[in-house]
Amino acid sequence: MTERAVRMIESAPTYYENSRVYTGLQQANADELGRVSNGNDDLSLQLRAATATWGLKYWEVRTGLPVDVVNDYETRRKKIQAKIRSKAPLRASRLESIAEAYTQQPVKVTVNIDAGIVTFNFEKSFITDQSFYEQIENIMHAHLGMEYRAVFTYGTVVELSTESYSVLNAVPFCGPLICGTWPKS
Repeated sequence: MTERAVRMIESAPTYYENSRVYTGLQQANADELGRVSNGNDDLSLQLRAATATWGLKYWEVRTGLPVDVVNDYETRRKKIQAKIRSKAPLRASRLESIAEAYTQQPVKVTVNIDAGIVTFNFEKSFITDQSFYEQIENIMHAHLGMEYRAVFTYGTVVELSTESYSVLNAVPFCGPLICGTWPKS
């Protein structure tokens, strides 16, 4: 007999304790309540993207991501959390938050509006997931370029650094394409 059933039987008058019919009914009720309780516990886990499992598909639909049944839960959670974090104005802290959702480590982002460059400084990890770059491209302003810099430090002696620079949309402010005078061939 389960602990829940014992508590239910003990809450009834004492003359029911010896009834096999009553104890059987209370055991069945306790089993059903246990299943409902377990279902509620699992359902409450689905309400947060960080703990969801089977509920990730609903989070993906809600955030506008394609439902991805191929990747593991952690990869899907990172994409969802990054998408949720990307719903704010363009600030370095916002971009850091998105990148940190993928790397699970601190990322330093600097925005230099005068030079038109946004620099991501990764330490110890670099994002290889293409969805990160697509997401950043969707929220970046068209006139800003991006620079990715990864610094890998091994111990205190050796430091390896790689840089990658890309301009998302090099659009001239005035020119044949913008002014509508593109020559027709």
